[in-house]
Amino acid sequence: MLATHKKTKETVQLYEWEIDNNKSGAKFSLDKPGLWKIDVSVDEELLTSFIVKAEN
Repeated sequence: MLATHKKTKETVQLYEWEIDNNKSGAKFSLDKPGLWKIDVSVDEELLTSFIVKAEN
């Protein structure tokens, strides 16, 4: 799972661990406010993307 800040284009890796079942304990945070595009991939195949708004 990668996050890309819409304004700065900074990219951070949010999650890279194996998913063992249909429930994931993934927790993450974004280090600056603004709009972020989240890309979700499995085995290097992009499954979906969505936009989130991070606030202070």
